Amino acid sequence: MVYLKTKEVADTLGVSKRTLQKWLSLQKIPVPQKAENGYYLWTTEDFRAALDYKAKLKLETNYRIGARS
Repeated sequence: MVYLKTKEVADTLGVSKRTLQKWLSLQKIPVPQKAENGYYLWTTEDFRAALDYKAKLKLETNYRIGARS
């Protein structure tokens, strides 16, 4: 199985690592399993859940997620 790092997931989604951590702490997305070193191991399903949550936020709010000046 292929795992992604938090930074890879964040970069692909166009959000910060901090945003992903916030979503996890608020239980908006499922918590990925952790490696022995304590880092998250993101599966395709975990990534899809984060992507779906971002899409939901985009539809429900006027907040521009990932918008960079």
